[in-house]
Amino acid sequence: MCLTVWIVRKEKQNMVKTDRQKAMADCDRKWANSVKERVGWKCEYCGKNKEQTVLHSHHIFSRRHLGTRWELNNGICLCTEHHLYLAHRDTATFMLWLQRNKGTTFIETLEIKAHGITKYSTSELKLIAKNWDEFNKTKENVADIIYRDHISDGKEVAA
Repeated sequence: MCLTVWIVRKEKQNMVKTDRQKAMADCDRKWANSVKERVGWKCEYCGKNKEQTVLHSHHIFSRRHLGTRWELNNGICLCTEHHLYLAHRDTATFMLWLQRNKGTTFIETLEIKAHGITKYSTSELKLIAKNWDEFNKTKENVADIIYRDHISDGKEVAA
């Protein structure tokens, strides 16, 4: 590894995370584990389990889309090989496989949610992390939990 890359990595490690970044990282970790648990800790493409390979939780639609970032349906459990070489390098083959296995309606519905405008405050992100088990159990969308909690607290939800 060259010195420049090492220095950049060290600087990034030493950066202090904001409350917002910590809450997002907490949600990301919980989402990744939930995706793997949902399918029994095995690659959905080849069937290898966690004893045979390292497993990754892959976002079907990128993490940058907050509308689906923590939606379990937006996640698929893949082994390292299929995550790096299929999902990220041969995306056309991956999407074709996904369409055959999940269906066109599934992908279109997820795409609509992914491309919706979604913004979360730091307090909302903490609420997502705190209520993760409820969210996972009911399969509700994160936005639905936040909306319900705002209504039950008597707060008005900003449009």
